[in-house]
Order: sequence, then C-alpha cells, then structure tokens
Amino acid sequence: MGAASGSDRDAAAIGGLVSLWFGGLAIGALIVGTIADSIGRLKTIQLGYLWRILGAALSASATSMPWFAFARVISGIGCGHLNTIVPVWTSELADPHLRGAFVAVQFTLAMVGSTTAYWMEFWCLKTQSLSFTWSFPLGFQIVFLLLILAAALLATLREPVGSTQRGFSLASRSKGAALATFAFSIVGGTINMIIPYLIDAIGFWVFILFALISLALLAPIYLFYVETANRHLQQLDSLTSFTMINLQRVGALLTAAAFCRAVIFKPQNEFQALSNDNTSVALDLRPWFNNRAFGLKPNESSFDGQGNSYPAEEIPPERFVYGGTNYRFAAYNESGHDNLLVKGQEIPVPRSKYFSYQMLAASESGMASGSVTAKYADGSSTTGPLLVPAWWSWPYPAGGDLVFSSFLTENTTNYNRSNIFQTINWLDSSKELVSLKFPKSASGSSTEPGGAAVDTNLHVFSLSLLPVPKHTSATARLVIQYARSTQKWIDGTDKVQIVEVVINNVGSSFISRNDTVRVQVESPGLETVIDGAIKRLGPGDQAIVEVGVKNRKGVRPGRTGPATVVIKGEHVASRSYSFKATYGISAYKATYESVYSHEAPNWYNNAKYGIFIHWGIYSVPGWGNKGSKENYAEWYWWWLGQGPSDPTEVYEYQKKTYGTELVYDDFIQNFTADAWSPKEWVDLFADAGANYFVQVSKHHEGYALFDLPENVTKRTSVAMTPHRNLVQELFDAAKKHQPHLHRAVYYSLPEWFHPDYKKYGFSSWPGGNASNPFTNETLPYIGYVPLNDYIEDKILPEMNTLADMGTEIMWCDIGGPNRTVEFASEWFNRAAKEDRQVVMNARCGLPGDFDTPEYARYNGVQVRKWESSLGMDPYSYGYNRATPLASYMNASSIVTGLIDIVSKNGNFLLDVGPTANGTIVDVEQKNLREAGSWIKDHAEAIFNTTYWFVTPEEGDNVRFTISKDAFYIHTLTQPNSTLTLHSPIPWIRGDEVTVVGGKMNGAAVPTKKFHNGSISLFLSPEMVAADRFAWVFKITY
Repeated sequence: MGAASGSDRDAAAIGGLVSLWFGGLAIGALIVGTIADSIGRLKTIQLGYLWRILGAALSASATSMPWFAFARVISGIGCGHLNTIVPVWTSELADPHLRGAFVAVQFTLAMVGSTTAYWMEFWCLKTQSLSFTWSFPLGFQIVFLLLILAAALLATLREPVGSTQRGFSLASRSKGAALATFAFSIVGGTINMIIPYLIDAIGFWVFILFALISLALLAPIYLFYVETANRHLQQLDSLTSFTMINLQRVGALLTAAAFCRAVIFKPQNEFQALSNDNTSVALDLRPWFNNRAFGLKPNESSFDGQGNSYPAEEIPPERFVYGGTNYRFAAYNESGHDNLLVKGQEIPVPRSKYFSYQMLAASESGMASGSVTAKYADGSSTTGPLLVPAWWSWPYPAGGDLVFSSFLTENTTNYNRSNIFQTINWLDSSKELVSLKFPKSASGSSTEPGGAAVDTNLHVFSLSLLPVPKHTSATARLVIQYARSTQKWIDGTDKVQIVEVVINNVGSSFISRNDTVRVQVESPGLETVIDGAIKRLGPGDQAIVEVGVKNRKGVRPGRTGPATVVIKGEHVASRSYSFKATYGISAYKATYESVYSHEAPNWYNNAKYGIFIHWGIYSVPGWGNKGSKENYAEWYWWWLGQGPSDPTEVYEYQKKTYGTELVYDDFIQNFTADAWSPKEWVDLFADAGANYFVQVSKHHEGYALFDLPENVTKRTSVAMTPHRNLVQELFDAAKKHQPHLHRAVYYSLPEWFHPDYKKYGFSSWPGGNASNPFTNETLPYIGYVPLNDYIEDKILPEMNTLADMGTEIMWCDIGGPNRTVEFASEWFNRAAKEDRQVVMNARCGLPGDFDTPEYARYNGVQVRKWESSLGMDPYSYGYNRATPLASYMNASSIVTGLIDIVSKNGNFLLDVGPTANGTIVDVEQKNLREAGSWIKDHAEAIFNTTYWFVTPEEGDNVRFTISKDAFYIHTLTQPNSTLTLHSPIPWIRGDEVTVVGGKMNGAAVPTKKFHNGSISLFLSPEMVAADRFAWVFKITY
C-alpha cells in the first residue's frame, strides 16, 4: 500500500485516489443539503463525524487498493458533511462581530491539524515500516474524532430565531452551503486529478499558473461578493432572497441568483436593531392558507384567480424582522398555499394582552378596506379598519413595504413592480385577546378618479402580535418599538438630523407633563442637540418622537455606526434601544432603492391644506357638461377626439359652438390672461388658510405655462400667447406677498398628441398627431420641435427647468416611461445643498413620497403619507362654464373634508379652475375665504398635528387629531348638549377641556370620566351656538 521514499510515482493512481476523496465530498454535501433542515444542524454534524470515523478506520486497516479507494470515498462523505454544515452552524451561533473570528479559528484549527499530520507522517517514516507509516496517521485521527463526537452529543443546538431580512432563509442556508461544497469538490477533484500530470509536464510552473488564476479571481470577488461584516443574520441586506426547497429547482433558482434578484424592503423601515428586545409574536397562519400567490413560471400560481402571481425567486425569508416586528412568511413549494384569502376566518391567538397587531397584506385590485374584529376574554370586542392597496398598479406604482421587481401573468413576465403592504392596528392592551376575526369580504375602491367601487379580495401573508410585557408596578412603562435615522432635518435649523423613535406605553399609568419624559440619542458619531419629549401618553397608546442630532466633529455625513436611544423621566420605567444609524444627511444615488428612501418632509406633513390650480388652453372652451354627464373640462381635447359616442358630449358642443373647422390649437390665441393678477391669487390662497399651492405647469395638451429652450419646445406661454412666464410670475408674487406659501407645480409627463411620444404611448396617452374629428384631417402640433427622444430631450429638461425655478413639490401626473430616478436623485441633492426639503408625489413613475387619491379619500389611517385632491367643481379641475354656481363646494364641505382627511394622515389639495383671462369664479373665491376664516380660527387643531394611533374617529361625526401639546376632538355636525365619547381619550383628573375657535374660544367645558372609561363633555347652548361648520375641543397636556 505504501510507496518507498524516492520510488517512481504513478500519476494516474495518485490523482485517482486523491480525486476519490473529492467524489465522496460531493456526495456528503448533497446528503447534507437534503437532511440538514429536517434533522437539525447538530445531528448532521454528529452523522458527519460517524462517517469520518468509519472512513478513518477503513483507511487504516486497508490491505488492498480497492479497499483503500472505498475508504477514501467514505472519508470524503464525512468531510462533505462537516465542510458543509459546520460553517453554517457556527455563523448562525456567532454574534456579528465574532462571525469572522469563528471562521478564522475553524481554518486555523484545520491548518494545525494538517501540520500535525505531516509531522506525524515524517516521524513515522523513521520507523522504516511502510505499513505503519501510512496506517498509523490515518488511524490516529480517530482519537480526535471521538473526542469531538462526544462533545457534539452533549451539546444542544441553538437554532437561529430569525433569518435575513434580505438574504438566505433558514431552509436555504444549508442547501446553499451544500451547493458550494459540491462545486468545490467537483473543481477540487478535477484539479487534483490533473496536478500529478501537470507537475510531471511543467514542474514549478504549476505554482505560477495557480497564482495567476488566484489573481484573476480578485475582480469577481470584489465586484460580486457582498459585505457581511458586523451584520446580524436577520439583516444581511444585499444577498439573493429566495428559498431553495429541493434540488429539482436548483437550475431555475440559480438562474435567478445570477441576476441578484431580491425583494426590496421599504428603506425607511429596513433599519437594523443592535439590541433586540423585539417580543412580537409571528402567528403560524399555515392552517388557514387557502391561496397560492408565488410562482416560478407564468400561470404556475393564481393570486387573483386570473393566473397572475408574485415571482418566487424573490420570496422573502421564512422569518424576518421588518419595521420592528417579527414576521413569518411561507416558503416556496411546488404546490400548496402560501397566503390567506380573507373570507371571514377567525384566528385564535395565544391568550394574553397585546398592544397591537401588524399584517403583511395586499389586495387584488383597487384600495381594499374592511374591519378586523378583536375578541377579548371578557366577551367584549373592538374593530379596527384595514386599508390595503392593490398588489400592483399602473401607471402610478404603489409604495409597498415589500417590493418585487415584477409579477407573472398567465403567459409571461410583467416588469411592473408588485408589492405587499404592512398594516398596523391598535388593540385594547388592558384585556386578554382571544381571537382576531377577518371580514367576510373586502370592499374595494378604484384608484381611478372618483374612487368608484370595484370588486376585490384581500390577502394576508403574515400576522404578528406585539404582546404587553408582564409587570407588577403601577408606573408607566415605555417600550421603544424601533428607532431609525432619517434623511430629514428639523426646519429652520442647520440641518439638525431627525431620528425617529416609536415609543409604546405598555404600562397601566398615564405619562404626563409632570413626568418630564425626554428622549435622547447617544452615539460615538452623533450628539443630541434637540431632545424629544412626551407630554401625554395613555396606556396602550403610541407616540412617534423626533430627536434632533448632529454629527460629532470629524464624522462625515453618510457614515454608519451604532446609536442608542435612552428615555429619561420621573416615575417612568424604560429600557434603552440600540440600532445602526446613518450619521448625517447623505447624498441620494440614482437608484430605485436610494430614491425610494426619500420621504415627505415635516413642512409638507404639517401643512395639511393646499390649493390646486388648473389653468391652460382648456380654460378657453371651458366646458365639461354637467350633472351625471360631467367630466373633466381640462380633458376637452381628448373628449373631442372621441367623437359623437363620448358621453361627455364635447363633440356635439364643439360643433354647435365653434363649428367643424376650428381645431383645438386655435384656442391658444384666446388664452390671454389679460385680467390675471398673480398677487390677487396668492392673497386669495392665504385668505383661504392654505399653506401651499400647486400650479399646473403643463397638462396633457402639452402647452407649458413656463419658459423652455427652443430646442425642447415652442409650445409655451412665453413663445406663444400670452407671451408671459405664468408660473414664474406666480412664484414671484408668492415670494413677495405671501412668503409663507410653499410654491409647487403639477407636471404631466406624457402629452396626448406629441409626435415623438408615439413610441412610448399607451392607453389615453397614445402620442402622435391629433386629427380633426369632423374631417379626419391630421393636425399639426403647434410649437412642435422634433426630438431624438421624448424622455431624454423633453421630460428631463422640463422637469429640471421646474426644479431650477424652485418648485418645492414635483406633483407629476400619469407617470409612464421616465427617467425619474436620475432626475429625483439630482433634485434631492441639489435642494439639500440649498437647505431646502422638497417632495415628490407617486405619479412621476416611482412610488414617490405620498399617494394621491383623486376625487376620493381614504376611510381610515394610511401610515404612508397621502393627499386627497378634488375640485370645488363637482367633477372637474379645469374651469367648466356648464357648472351651476350652486354646485360649487361650499365652506362647510371644505372644512369638514379637511378635518376628516387630516385625522387620517392626509393632506387636502383643493382645486380652482380659473377662466382663460385669469379670473377665479366669484363663488369659489367667496367659499374659499369663508372656509379660510374658520380654518385660521381653528388652525392649532389642524396644522402641525397628526393622527391618533388608537383611532382617527368615533362614529360618523367625530374626528381626533393630536399635537405635542394637546388632544383635539372635532365634531363635524352640531353637537347636542352632552357629547359622550367611548374611545380611550387621554383625559386625566385635573385636565381642563376648552373650546377651540368660534365666539367662545378658550371657554372651559365641564367634563366627567366614568368607570367604564368613557367621558362626557357638557356643552351649554351658548357653546353650541358659538361656532359653525365644525366644533372643536381641546385637552391641553
């Protein structure tokens, strides 16, 4: 069996024996990939050592070449087990900062073992016994193997409690390691088979060859390997995110991995906790799964009953943390269900007290809404509203919490992004929860204008509960659910960065001003310059607190590092919370993920109320019919082209009023603005109580109300009638006369009939020249300048021009093909350098910073910012001369609509449609000013407020808002002499309730709290008579 020192080598025999070990290694790796997740890591390790002991015994006792060859295979199988599973196991056990050390120790011990073996062989050669020389070293290793096996039998496996947020799930780690070991064995076996021949052929140059190969590998390692240093397994954020279920799917999944496809978690909530006190309980919903949403190929699954599905290559890990909540997600399987289609199921929960429940959900179409009923052990119940957007939408992409790069249809892949959304609902934390009951069905509202009812279904992928920690003290107990650094800064400061902290009162006592609760951030890279504060927080309530921080000296913006949030106060129990922070305001990159990390600034969130102005060529004909036939007057040109079949009857109106020869562009000469006073406009907006305005800069007709270079277009108000830069004049007037008004523009990306948009055209924005509907004559596009590419040569220059003019909101429309990522990243960075915080809506081809329901509003709180827009006209943004004056929105509707929207985290953008000469209809001015008088008188209850975590409303007519200093109760109808509220209003003994606004502003309201927790406000006839439109009461903290 041995070979005497200096004897001739048989290259084939040596290479073959070495390669047999690699063959066994490959077999062992495949075995591990199959069994490691079913029997556990430790048992797999124990099995590997048994294979190794058997292989060592057979090797040491071999008396023939076939026997030894068989022993080599058995030893290889054992090494395949260990080489595959040990690195996975140690990485799962190790803290992030020790994981590299674990790997280093493992390979150091391997080197020590190899060195020991070589020295032992050298010593054995001195015995002059060939059989002892090779058999003793092979057999002696059994001693070490038995010792380690004994230790493994005594150990207890510590399986990881979570998996990566964006990375391999538990089920795929071992399989991934198995594939890596398998590949290593194939390559290693091949190399070891040919090395003896290479050495015989080229000698020393073999080592030079392998050195060059190693150098060549540095480039792909640098470009494609992800950095995992100091990251928890729950938060590896750049790895391929799919679960490998069985080896039959390896080919398809490796193809996906080659393209680095991974689910994108919404950047604002993908923060990394360093001290994990997360106690949320992710429920196992598998017994209730009844729908299949994920597939690897078209028509494999049918999420919506039409053969459409999410891409399984991007399925999230089976366990992950998102937004401070633990979630469970179904693994991909070739068959079976992975989500719950809501049909009235009642989900029992572990009986305990819970603070809230969070879900990952999606609707099939439109905005789905419904109510979940929470049932408690005492027989009582509460209901919480659900509001879940559609899983995909075009052309306005939704702002999902889990974002997928595409979705599968019956026949192909659609590369519009699909989404899953997180919902959050309050629970009565003073009671033991028994179950959660879903609605029998969901109501749906279209995302199209008007929000018409649509058929839809609601799907739930994951459900998690946040339990209330058990405690015996009667003090307030504050728990930090999560903290994150933001890209926002506090207005009016030298870019004092905002750290957002979500704090729950899980105790049984109120936090009050007397507790002097302060929230601070401690960090080697940051210093707190503005404390966060909580002046009132009831049991079971939540506060979102902002802490102002600055980088410490020498710390550059954009660096990341640890930070710890601490809560200080009297009679308050709390624990600190550590997380990975970004120090300072970093620059945005021209990537989807980076731009998606942008969010609405505080000035916009607090502004609440803006004025929309639709003014353009369409203001000349100014007609959109009335009653049930009315439709947007600003779409006059489009309706005209639809011919006599269009229900708006624009075709007939044009023929009757202007004849068949006058075409739409002939109206340009009548767009005179000769009675327009930009000062009167901005004064009106200020009188209305608004804090911003949005002027249409260019609608779908393609006529721009601002100046542009002649190589872009000559279809502008500067190059044509009225030869004025209307947007700039309005901005200048606002800056001079009403500087508090934030200035913004609406901008339509496509143009109906621009000749160069034809190659991008879709739906109602086809591009290409219009025709005269009466003669079918192709019409010229007045002011047209030929372009190489509409997006590159028109959209980008126009958006950049508006940015240069100082718009603070880019209020896009239609979206469609775009280069918004490049524009937005540059705009955000440029504005930040100018100390301006800007905002973009969801219609620029990206999710943007806020959603935009049109002639509709949400019936519940949406945590993602939203803005409801509608005209004072019943159903037109542009001026419609057919609308009766009595049909315009009155002051009462403006006020109550504003309150309702604000209570649910929305802004209200109210439109006026001026005439062609620049005047705003008198009735619109009157109603705006009348509403504005009320709004200003009650401003503290609307502006700089936010929604209440518990509920935005009680019944049909009561709404709630909160500020840092007070809690506000709004009644949308005239109240009776007693106003009784059953919601857990944060009123404590000694509080004074006062009237806000009206003739009795500041008057005290007698108040009583009852044993069941309800409170009553006793209103005198004078108080009821002292106001109109809505009545507001304040609890001052």
